[in-house]
Amino acid sequence: MRTVGVTGFDEIRATGGGSKSALWRQILADVLEMPVMTTTSSEGAAQGAAMLAATGAGWFADVQDACRALVTSGERVEPSPADVYRERYAQYRSLYPALAPTFRSIS
Repeated sequence: MRTVGVTGFDEIRATGGGSKSALWRQILADVLEMPVMTTTSSEGAAQGAAMLAATGAGWFADVQDACRALVTSGERVEPSPADVYRERYAQYRSLYPALAPTFRSIS
């Protein structure tokens, strides 16, 4: 996101089924090289829709106010100092174009 000009954040928020896995959160933190924070709600899409509706109904001045009032943080996972996941992810990224046709043919 930073390479396309999105700034002003210092962590990634994760919600939903995958965020329940400590291993998956650690992999995300390592690959993205950012801390990953869960939220106490496991239904992020539904909560987001409700916050947008509440903002549209005038209950909150803006979406940021709704987030401050309704989103509570859960567990935070820091990226590992080891470069293992970053190296493996780089290898995966370099191999994917060659493997993509095979992935499509077996799906």
